[in-house]
Amino acid sequence: MSGSSWVQTAQVTVARRQHTETLLVRVQVTLTAMCEKRAQITVRAVEHRADVSRSLLGQKATARKLISDASTEVAGR
Repeated sequence: MSGSSWVQTAQVTVARRQHTETLLVRVQVTLTAMCEKRAQITVRAVEHRADVSRSLLGQKATARKLISDASTEVAGR
């Protein structure tokens, strides 16, 4: 692998991570709003309201934990 290919790969990796972080922030903001409204927390509802993919919500441990925590919070009210 040449030097420029390595740099390009690193740049793509950084961009992908930044994009994922942006999506996770959208999920967090959506869940906060849903909790405030005492809305039912489901993967489908979060997917729709946050405009993210269901695979992101299922594959990222952070997203799964955010949904789990929000569900627990709404259920506890």
